[in-house]
Amino acid sequence: MGRKVFEKERAKRKPGGPLRIALVMRDYDSGKGGAERYFVNLSRVLAKMGHEVHILAAVFSEPEAPGIFFHPVPMMKKPSFLRVLGFFLESRKMIREMREELDIVQSLTMVYPCDVFRLGGEVHREWMKVRCPSPAERLLKHLFNPVHILNHYFEKKIMKRKNTGWVITISALEKRILRKYYDYPEDRITVVYNGVDHGQFHP
Repeated sequence: MGRKVFEKERAKRKPGGPLRIALVMRDYDSGKGGAERYFVNLSRVLAKMGHEVHILAAVFSEPEAPGIFFHPVPMMKKPSFLRVLGFFLESRKMIREMREELDIVQSLTMVYPCDVFRLGGEVHREWMKVRCPSPAERLLKHLFNPVHILNHYFEKKIMKRKNTGWVITISALEKRILRKYYDYPEDRITVVYNGVDHGQFHP
């Protein structure tokens, strides 16, 4: 359904009008975690601003809303290695098909190429070092759970300038850690702290 609506809306589009933005992440579910909540809230705010928002996700736990269009991404559920790889391949294929009609592609997960990548958690290489201080332990983790190999590979690709136009980190510390591992242009990294909904979270 999302693709048909996309084609219909494209025919009505006026030059200089609202932006057409694609947001990519596996779970469109505000109840799953902080990154997913941000994903859903961002889409709703952009839609309220008048932009046309296209959601590429495998799981949809939120209702459709005006200005937001769903594009289901096929994905295997198990094993985790194929789930990550499958979502990457299918979502990238869909982005390429839609690319000419999109103004901005923002990835909130390990998918590239994109105009904007939001790093909403630790750099994967740092995450592994903190949780597995021993090199031998990290090697075993990679051997017994290949998803770590995929995440490491995707992270390296995303941090190449040709694959990502801009990077958003959620803290200055995260930006410093990112720069420690990758030579991504510093002037292309912006720190955007998470906002707080005072209607829901208050003393």
